[in-house]
Amino acid sequence: MEYNRCITNKQAYIVGFVIGDGNLSRADYLIRMYDSDQVFASMILVPTFQDAFGLTPKVTYDQHTNGYVIYASSKHVWRMLLELGIPAGAKAKTVRIPAVIEQGTTTVRAAYLAAFFDAEGSIGCIMDPKR
Repeated sequence: MEYNRCITNKQAYIVGFVIGDGNLSRADYLIRMYDSDQVFASMILVPTFQDAFGLTPKVTYDQHTNGYVIYASSKHVWRMLLELGIPAGAKAKTVRIPAVIEQGTTTVRAAYLAAFFDAEGSIGCIMDPKR
């Protein structure tokens, strides 16, 4: 079954973040995102998820990773994300940019890329001037 509709910029952002630093559980319809910054989790991820799907995720501290888990349980949202192309369980070797993102508007693609960079990106400075 294919999820055949346009997605909003906020939904595209959540798709990008889940692909970058999140997952869909295999058994219990959990959608999880991970971040080390509590303020980012609470001030960006929670309201964006809420606006995107009408559901308020919870935030909990994970002492094993020294970070935060942002999670929600929803069969509807889980299936939507699955149908968009985010696999349940391990995804690193199989996940691709969803077609709805590739074929989306410039703002949808930008939201996806912003989220993926928020999840996976970094900016560094090389101090050696010879490099």
